[in-house]
Amino acid sequence: MGSCAGTARDHANEAYPSFYKNYSFGGILGQGSFGHVFIAEDNLTHETFAVKVQKGRLTGEEYIQYETALWRKLGAHVHCVRLYGMYQEADVYFTVMEKCMCSLWERLTDAPKWTVADLVGDFKQIGIGIRYMHSLRIVHRDIKLGIELPCGLWLAGANLALRLACEHPTLKIADFGLAHFFTKTSKMLMKARGSAAYMAPEMLAGEGYAYSIDMWSFGVLCYVVLLGQFPCGQSNMSSAEMKQAILEVETEPVRLTRLAQQLKRELEELNQRQRNKQPSAVKGGAAEAHLSPVVPSRVSDDEHTRWTNTVSHALLLRRVAALGFVQGLLQRDPLIRLTAQAALRSDFLSN
Repeated sequence: MGSCAGTARDHANEAYPSFYKNYSFGGILGQGSFGHVFIAEDNLTHETFAVKVQKGRLTGEEYIQYETALWRKLGAHVHCVRLYGMYQEADVYFTVMEKCMCSLWERLTDAPKWTVADLVGDFKQIGIGIRYMHSLRIVHRDIKLGIELPCGLWLAGANLALRLACEHPTLKIADFGLAHFFTKTSKMLMKARGSAAYMAPEMLAGEGYAYSIDMWSFGVLCYVVLLGQFPCGQSNMSSAEMKQAILEVETEPVRLTRLAQQLKRELEELNQRQRNKQPSAVKGGAAEAHLSPVVPSRVSDDEHTRWTNTVSHALLLRRVAALGFVQGLLQRDPLIRLTAQAALRSDFLSN
């Protein structure tokens, strides 16, 4: 898949050198609550990067320095946006990183024929990135539907990244401003951090939390991608209303339970029709129908019926597997919620 800006001069080991001696500003890429993001060109190699610009007195110097130290622990990983260096000019801090192209949301809207294989591949990449972070005792605390592509446009608020290299985009986790590193003596975290719709119940309930909140957020992301809505609450809710909806979850979001029951009924009905040798229509809508092989033009009615039933059954089984995967991520009890490693071993991602 290759690496973004892989031949760039790496300044990550320097301690806050001058930005302007090393880089020149390009156009603005985006802005968020913690600063602005611009294109930066290396004065020596002329390679381009993204640079996040923050004022120490506004963001807090200790937060900027903490994020930098944590980010450096990640090193170079294919599914994490790479930090190339931290620079400083008086009270202004410049974080130079891989340049990213667009958000996962844009990938969804720009690729209406996103296949099941694409979906599984993208989810798997996110899972690998999360597993890597957790293996280094880092919890992200803001996994959400915002992923970029290292090669072009940076979107503010995007927390994952896509590299459009060759035929296979590479997803990368980005924005470590809310991430936390657990030392060997660290206790459970208590403060709520992140985007309301993606916050885990135990975080909002003040029960203490660790790595499992990233998996809940991952589950929300998957639910939104698969179903086009949040598992709890409505998209037009205020932050407080959304948090309350999440706090009301008992075992898993009610919508998941209802959907599981619906799919179970559909599978039972389809199995019954197959036993009775009755024709059935392919379900799943246009988003899934394009995945099916073209029906041969010259087949008997019995052959067409068998083909249709086979495709219907296969698609429904994939939907059941996808739902089971999301259910595992959105368990209210963090002790039984899927870990990153378990998620990668799930039927949905491993088959």
